[in-house]
Amino acid sequence: MSKYFLVPLSSLLFIFSCNLKRENHNGYKKGDRQELKSDSGYIGITMPPSANGAEYGEALKYLEEGAPKKAISIYKNLCRVENDSLKTYAYSGLAAAYCADKDYKDAINCYNMSIKYDAQNSYAYIGLGSVYFELKDYKTAIRYYETELAHNNKSEDAYWGLALVYDALNDLPNAKANAKKFIELAPDSKYKRFADDILAK
Repeated sequence: MSKYFLVPLSSLLFIFSCNLKRENHNGYKKGDRQELKSDSGYIGITMPPSANGAEYGEALKYLEEGAPKKAISIYKNLCRVENDSLKTYAYSGLAAAYCADKDYKDAINCYNMSIKYDAQNSYAYIGLGSVYFELKDYKTAIRYYETELAHNNKSEDAYWGLALVYDALNDLPNAKANAKKFIELAPDSKYKRFADDILAK
């Protein structure tokens, strides 16, 4: 597993490891963006305003407690909600839970379902890039991070993901270029020191 971290996603992000820990929670409210810390990154889950907010909160709680199978059960129910705009969140959450359970195949399928309901879902593109990074399929990871940048060229999460991928490939020019862009967009990130490590190579 990489010594680096995926930054908290300004869009989502749903990460890619287990042992999730709560970072800064003061309860769950409709519309809140929650972030969960893992060994390899963050899960940022946007909770859409809906009558299902309590269920999203319960699923997040299970992820924090290291009980992804319980979270999976809840997210599966949320995926059945008759509201396509909510399904993209539900499938992204389900993907995160599968990631926490190290079931990357189902995680990939769920991120793709999330994109089906919202082709601009940055959460899913970052999530897919991070899953493929975890699987060491760097070429595919690059493709998804670059897809996110095509939608949002100020996505610090995509630049950080690309910095990590290129660093893993020992492609220092591209690693440094993306680390530099990440720092420009997120100068106060707690992960700046990891980007600085790349730049110092």
